[in-house]
Amino acid sequence: MTLFPIYPRYPYLKGRLTDVVIGESAKNREAHLRAAGALVVSQEGLAREMAQVGAEAARAADSIEALADRFDWRLAEVMWQMEQQNSALQDILKVLESPLDTQARELKRRAEEAYANGWFDEALQDFLESEKKNPYDFSVHQYLANIYLFRKNDGAKAVEYAEKAAKFAEPKSRYHAAYALLHLARAHSLMGEARKAYDATARAVALSPAFVEAQYQHAIHCAIIGEPDQALEHLDKAFEKNCYYLSKAASDPGFATMGERLQAYIEDMRAEAEAWAQDEIEVARKAIEKAQSCGAGANGTTDLAPAIQQLDNARRNARLGGVLDSCVAAQAAMDAQRLAWHGAIASLTRRINDTEKRIAEIKGTCEAQAKRLGGLGMGCAIYVASVIFCAALSTLAAFLPALRPFSWPLPLVLPIVATFLIRWGALRGNRRHCNREVEPLESSLEQLKAAAREAQQALKSSET
Repeated sequence: MTLFPIYPRYPYLKGRLTDVVIGESAKNREAHLRAAGALVVSQEGLAREMAQVGAEAARAADSIEALADRFDWRLAEVMWQMEQQNSALQDILKVLESPLDTQARELKRRAEEAYANGWFDEALQDFLESEKKNPYDFSVHQYLANIYLFRKNDGAKAVEYAEKAAKFAEPKSRYHAAYALLHLARAHSLMGEARKAYDATARAVALSPAFVEAQYQHAIHCAIIGEPDQALEHLDKAFEKNCYYLSKAASDPGFATMGERLQAYIEDMRAEAEAWAQDEIEVARKAIEKAQSCGAGANGTTDLAPAIQQLDNARRNARLGGVLDSCVAAQAAMDAQRLAWHGAIASLTRRINDTEKRIAEIKGTCEAQAKRLGGLGMGCAIYVASVIFCAALSTLAAFLPALRPFSWPLPLVLPIVATFLIRWGALRGNRRHCNREVEPLESSLEQLKAAAREAQQALKSSET
């Protein structure tokens, strides 16, 4: 199997990763494990365990789908109960239950309530009766498979009902068919039927290739029957979607037969993850420097504070050196890149707005000046001044023979010409002054807008 750099291969690292995907905090992980342990030993019912796990999941801001990625056989019953809240499953079950009468629907609801409360004998009887009334409801078969697998230790019955669940789910939901096949594989595995367990997970992968847990479970069964190449292929597909699976595989007894082969694979992934994290950290550093050159973070602004903090987080996690640490570092670095470009855009937007405001102020002043120069009052003032000046010239011309022929037209023509020329010159000067003030600002504005477009494009690329 050829190993390529992680960053082009693994799209899960190109979007924001939830706590469950990249490794929850130790506190939340411990809470989930405490809930799992209680589930194994307690017979007081599943409802309380569901409430505990649900509360922890809510505090971690995880969805049911995200929790399902952390599939654990100790939590299988709780997760199936939580799966009942899946809107897609609810829509399917509404269609399956629509032909039933009220009594039949109530029988299933009663069975589900008994199951949730841990009354498994009663739940078994009611689900068996419900099966008779609606034999094509795959959720009933899944409940029965769970009871026989986890509560009755009856592998043969678990196989029977898991097969039925997969069969009747497939036309409606390939995902739920694959989900049932994983339980089928579990039943075969507990019965010592390794090849049949392998076949079941192979069917699950074929039905729902995007179901990450199916890829992981098939990798386990490939390893168990002595197919290490296939095991690494499917483990790689699981890790491609969720790097949590690599740390899970490192301690999973299902991969015990692979020994050094698995360790070598993990080491290769660790080295590639480290290189990927360092690449993203360098890109983030350059993005922050570019944002600073755009004015972000200047004059006491906090545009870049979140980006710098995320970059520090990335560097701190990268120094830890583990695969998940590098994944976390890479994600933090990508967040830093996006935050840096957001900061640059915010800074550039402010500068653009300030520049446009300044240009508008200058143009407004110039327009007001032009309006004043071209107004009637200014024209009259210039004309009166011109008349007085021409009257003085006429008086002077009366005493100078050479100017005497012009003494009478000066008071008539010159004021008009002088008024026009003075106003034209003043307006022209006003325009030139305005242009001298505005042109550098407009040039700067174009540069700022170009930088903003570049930052927007960089942000878009970082979010792809």
